Amino acid sequence: MEMTAHNMEQAFDDFVISMNRTSKNTDADGINVPQRIEMFDRNIRSLYQLIDNDWLKKGLESGFIKTGEERISINERLLGIYDVNAKWIQIGAKRLTLEPIGTVLVGIDARIDLIYKYKEIMLVLLAGEGKKKKPQWKYVVANGKVAYEPLTKDSFQKLIMDVVYETDRI
Repeated sequence: MEMTAHNMEQAFDDFVISMNRTSKNTDADGINVPQRIEMFDRNIRSLYQLIDNDWLKKGLESGFIKTGEERISINERLLGIYDVNAKWIQIGAKRLTLEPIGTVLVGIDARIDLIYKYKEIMLVLLAGEGKKKKPQWKYVVANGKVAYEPLTKDSFQKLIMDVVYETDRI
């Protein structure tokens, strides 16, 4: 059956309406931008709460550790410019920063770098296999090849000590 000009025009109009109806806030790459940014922000806040309410709780309660947050802007090609919170950790005269890097990254749901002076340690949120498992924060170890280790209270505290000792030795 041949399409007439009128039928083609109607078919195209229907196509345009359908694409707009299904896209809402989804961009050309199939990413729902507001939803992706909100999920990244939720993941960041969840990690920060875990740090304050568990991993560094004893030091915070004693006053030997202080933490705070400050708003930063991130520019991701697929999401544009948006704001999230970075976190600082003050231990004595040492100040470390947790700086969110992005959420549109291959194989991971989020990346935050733990930074002290010139040293950066990548913290990544890896999705569970086929979304069956709960996403888990890990840190990246690069000894010849990249490996992911679970980010736990113990590993987080060790990362802080290691990065401070390593950079202050030089």
